[in-house]
Amino acid sequence: GNEAISRGTVITALNNTPTQTLDAFEAILDTLADGDKVAMRYFSLSDPRREVESVITMDRDWFGVRRCTRDPHSGFWPCHDLAKGPQPTPQQPGTTSFAETDDLRGKTIMPSLVLVDFDMPYQIDGVRGTHYVGTGLVVDAQRGLVVVDRNTVPASIGDVNLIFAGSLEVPGKVVMIHPYHNLSLVSYDPKLIGDTPVRSATFTTAPLAPGDPIWLAGLKRNHQLAVQETTVASVDALSVPVPSVPWFRDFNIKLVSITNQLATIGGVLLDEEGRVAALWADFAFQNGKKIASVLRGIPTDLVMEFADVVKRGGPLSMRSLEAELYLTSLVDARRRGLPEQWLKKLAAHSPKRREVLSVTRLVAGTPASRLLRESDLLLAAGGVPISDFREVEKAAQAAVMKLTILRSGEVMDVDVPTVELSGRGTDRIVGWAGALMQRPPRALAAQRGFLDEGIYVAWTWWGSPANHFGLAGTLRIVEVDGVAVPDLDSFLKVVSGKADRESVRLKVIDLGGRDRVLTLKLDLHYWPMFELRRSADGWQRRDDFVPPMVH
Repeated sequence: GNEAISRGTVITALNNTPTQTLDAFEAILDTLADGDKVAMRYFSLSDPRREVESVITMDRDWFGVRRCTRDPHSGFWPCHDLAKGPQPTPQQPGTTSFAETDDLRGKTIMPSLVLVDFDMPYQIDGVRGTHYVGTGLVVDAQRGLVVVDRNTVPASIGDVNLIFAGSLEVPGKVVMIHPYHNLSLVSYDPKLIGDTPVRSATFTTAPLAPGDPIWLAGLKRNHQLAVQETTVASVDALSVPVPSVPWFRDFNIKLVSITNQLATIGGVLLDEEGRVAALWADFAFQNGKKIASVLRGIPTDLVMEFADVVKRGGPLSMRSLEAELYLTSLVDARRRGLPEQWLKKLAAHSPKRREVLSVTRLVAGTPASRLLRESDLLLAAGGVPISDFREVEKAAQAAVMKLTILRSGEVMDVDVPTVELSGRGTDRIVGWAGALMQRPPRALAAQRGFLDEGIYVAWTWWGSPANHFGLAGTLRIVEVDGVAVPDLDSFLKVVSGKADRESVRLKVIDLGGRDRVLTLKLDLHYWPMFELRRSADGWQRRDDFVPPMVH
């Protein structure tokens, strides 16, 4: 799938060996280790005279390999697992050099840019695609740390590959997903790139303003560096619609747009001395029934703060007020009853912007959802006036925010505990009856106002019992045979003993908050249960659920 080899193709050779039969194909697979890259030749039934060759990667981690043969007497298809294959051969270090360029800023930033390739085996967290490519920025060359946007690495589950100078590819891993902004951090082993002259990026935290000269530097899909002088057009709050299917949506952030831009897959905005002033990141959003995206600059103070969480060690987490805010004018605040003394304080605090923050949406199940209300105006934190998203984020790193707010024309103080959000992302998924399930993602509480309870159906496969009996994606399972299942552990405890062909009654809740009951008949032979869990050693797959079978 990652190489766009679709249904309706006929494989003629694998690893330069003809595959005239399934026996020949299986024999070649048995020689391949996990991660081996081999050539595959094939043709499409729609164009049988044209053979194509692609390089595929053998995968033994995410997907099992079985062969099934029909029993003509029973009509049943007994299966056996193929050989596990040899042990993978450790990748040997390699060295490359960067292409020459006459642009001084290009020479400065090129050793800090790397193309990041990400493949998702399973679609979780509402993510729509499975293959992503973008530009990463090396923030710590000694430790091999690279920052990239979440439209390139949208989830913690997947295979990361980093390509340096368009010629040296090394594996990576997901280290941290920013809990609420469009940033991810991946790592690689610096030993694998040998003497390749990679450098950590140099940053500037000077704020950008409309009219400032700036240089866009980014990678194209052909790995070539492109650099262009341009001008800052605006620095505005991001505003994108709530998607129909809950998935990551950034908010409470101001982004840099420029007057003209090159066709790159991300990059950076540089000042005159070649220092990084913003990460040029891809923001995806739903536009009608389609998915669209825009490239905008994330200011470096936010990027550096995120990278420092990993650099300093300790918990991979950040705290949040868990309130979506928008900027409104002081005149609107005056109409809503803001006293003159607070108008003067906020105007003096932000003489250029002259704005005030208003609550527009609250994340369900959080202290903010109980103590704040939509349309509250945030005036101060700890007695200090606030009028910018970053000021709120920094104040929210404390366990409790002492907020001064305006509600219904009255100024009041309220202490709001903040929430610690993990940067590990989703670290556990379960496959059952052809449905892929996980803990409800944060987007469900942030966008739809649902509490974190039940089992969230992230995906279903065609032809599976889940698909046949109506257990669709975005539903939440809250009961199994009348037993409440508030989390994955309780769900597994109930369903692990179910026999093949047994009927199971499920109570589910849809995105509109409506509940209903489904009856599903299991097929554990063709759709067995499995679990994927992330640990310090990476993702581990468990298939040892052995309930009674009926043939």
